[in-house]
Amino acid sequence: MPSKTLIHIVALFLACAPALHGGDTNDKIDMSPFVVTSTDAGYEPDDGFSSTLLAMNEPVLTATGKGKDYYALRILYVPELAGWPVAVRIEKNGAQITRRVVKLRAVNSSSGQKIQEQKSESISAATLEKIQNELKNAGFDTLPLHDDVCGLDGNEFLIERIEDGKHTVFTRWTPEADTARRHLTRIFALADRLFQEAGFWEKNDLPEQIPLLEKLIVRKIDFVVPDKTSDAENALSERFFNKPEERAFKDVTSKNWRDKWCFFTDTLIAKAEHEKLDNASLRRCLKALNYGRNLQTAAIPSFPSLLSSGPLPDASEAEIKAYEEKYKADKVAFELAMKEREKNPDPYYDNSLAIIPVGAYLARYAKGDCWIIVCKWTSVPEKDEYISEPQKLGHIMVWAMDAQTAKVVIYVTCD
Repeated sequence: MPSKTLIHIVALFLACAPALHGGDTNDKIDMSPFVVTSTDAGYEPDDGFSSTLLAMNEPVLTATGKGKDYYALRILYVPELAGWPVAVRIEKNGAQITRRVVKLRAVNSSSGQKIQEQKSESISAATLEKIQNELKNAGFDTLPLHDDVCGLDGNEFLIERIEDGKHTVFTRWTPEADTARRHLTRIFALADRLFQEAGFWEKNDLPEQIPLLEKLIVRKIDFVVPDKTSDAENALSERFFNKPEERAFKDVTSKNWRDKWCFFTDTLIAKAEHEKLDNASLRRCLKALNYGRNLQTAAIPSFPSLLSSGPLPDASEAEIKAYEEKYKADKVAFELAMKEREKNPDPYYDNSLAIIPVGAYLARYAKGDCWIIVCKWTSVPEKDEYISEPQKLGHIMVWAMDAQTAKVVIYVTCD
């Protein structure tokens, strides 16, 4: 897969979904070779994949003429504009179980759709059973073959399965978008794992985060944020710091943290919808947090003379005067920089911060409803020869945000 920071799960919305999409879905690939006969119940013809599969030298899967013990599973991912189309096919025919993985050249390659890498191998019955169980536990058999999410550009995702003589064809547009709400988290995590094992997608620990999704909390609570800033900071600290809810995520690391932000954010919004809370306002607030890059976490402009202890005791009058003039100039520059930072914090964002949201609580403050969003964080220097492993997110940040405007009411973090 192209870099997981580009196209992985958890897009909260397409701005949160990494950007390996583009083009016009009106230019769909002809699907006519995959019109399945009425004996393959449950499929209605859809647009899209035949020329890619043809370029991969992939066969047309069919239940016709196969024994009842025949099993086939194929997963195909086609980025719309950039990246590599990839597929994995598993077939069981009698005692023989084979797996083929194949990757085409990038879809925008000038040489066209040609095979870049492929591999076929035998796999064990236990390996197949694990994959089958993952697919079942992901809810594959309970989901509709298609959903109503579509757009003018995006990636295409296909799962074909033949089991007990039934051919099922399952398609989704851009499965990274609203993954949790569309109940695709576990299904796409299975595809992610299989493509990682093939060496086609970048290794990451996102599939390992799936059990943690159950621990993400979204609920309405009886809590009023105090008006006074110091009181509000103390109240948020006492209510949310070092509590079992956030400590459940103590082992989450900074690895792929941006993907995890989207992964967790997407699930929080889906849970808000399930709890019949205002998921649209939560979405706005999480989007406004901008991966934790906002005014509250922006770095403070630095002017050394403002931090110094002043001229030495034996400094000359000229040296003292020069220091005072520099101090005044630096103070003016600092105040201007702080005003600019408030208007445009982007240049001051601290890129060493790794942050993920782990809880969202609908509460109240003086002007109405607010979302209290709890995040785990750590600081990871971009280049540090002594830090070779991802860091655990051992610190806490909490924002209270107006539910309607998404403006920050109060912010507090641990040291």
